[in-house]
Amino acid sequence: MKTADLPDLWQQLRLVPPLPGRGFKMRQCGTSSHSRCFAAISHPLAEAAFIIELKGDQPRSRYTAFSTRAFSVDCGPVEGLPPDSTALILTLRDDDLTDLFGLLCSDLAEAVGRCQTPAAVSHDVVTVLERWRAFLQRRSALLTGEEVRGLIGELVTLARLISLLGAEQATTAWKGPIGGIRDFEAESLHAETKTFTPSAGASIYISDALQLEAPSGLRMKLVCIALDQSPSGSTLAQYVLAVEALLAGSPAVCELFRQRVAAAGFLPSMADALPETYVAFEPRVFEVRYGFPRITSASIPPGVRSVRFAIELAVLGAFAVSTDQAIGCRSTPVHPAPLP
Repeated sequence: MKTADLPDLWQQLRLVPPLPGRGFKMRQCGTSSHSRCFAAISHPLAEAAFIIELKGDQPRSRYTAFSTRAFSVDCGPVEGLPPDSTALILTLRDDDLTDLFGLLCSDLAEAVGRCQTPAAVSHDVVTVLERWRAFLQRRSALLTGEEVRGLIGELVTLARLISLLGAEQATTAWKGPIGGIRDFEAESLHAETKTFTPSAGASIYISDALQLEAPSGLRMKLVCIALDQSPSGSTLAQYVLAVEALLAGSPAVCELFRQRVAAAGFLPSMADALPETYVAFEPRVFEVRYGFPRITSASIPPGVRSVRFAIELAVLGAFAVSTDQAIGCRSTPVHPAPLP
């Protein structure tokens, strides 16, 4: 279903008089051979809700753990549904997040619509809720343009690392979305990715001195990727799909990747809201070693809580290393082909 339809449905339902004895005013908005989905308004609190009909008894604890500050999740009977079913009820807690709640419910409706068995419905609903919990633990709004560019840069780097380290090790090493100090942290590699707009005096920005510091005995890599906004480029969603294609043979790793993407602030239902297209150029890789221009944590005076500084790319030539040697193979495409 179209994401934009849900806020309209909730608004329409608010105008419908409640039926006696009913806790929800409902309108069906999605279906499969084993389940139905409903936009709903609770009565008498008039809260926006989304209800999924699940077959048979369901363990309540399996779903309630997904409640967040944005929405609650509960299970129970709902008047108007078959008595042998269980209703999964998501209720919006913050009206300012109605649009995001609509995206979540749209994701759930699409997942339910693809399911061929009752067990698949339960499994896929939990998978969608896990991704959204990862997203909402870190943010409550769509990515900014700067954040989109940064995420695309990390995806380009990850594609290279998959070819170098393998799918599981590379994806596990992607720590930026889950609070890592550096974007990529593995036993043999520590790397930070930065994007920049191609220009004569291009610079990259460091938001934390620790980003360019590796553990003792390891070399730090700085991966710099020029991104040009262009109609011939690809959207963030297309970059995500390009990496998923590299992980197609490893379903568990692919799901881990999707969780990391969600934690970074992107879910598939947000694709239409982020239509800008970018061309990613060949990464330039630099080794952070003695003499590298930077501010270190040791050089920050006591009492200074944070620093942010810029580095001109033009002065980094002496620290350049081979892209293939540093982060990956030659065969991985730098950016995906436009999707049909």
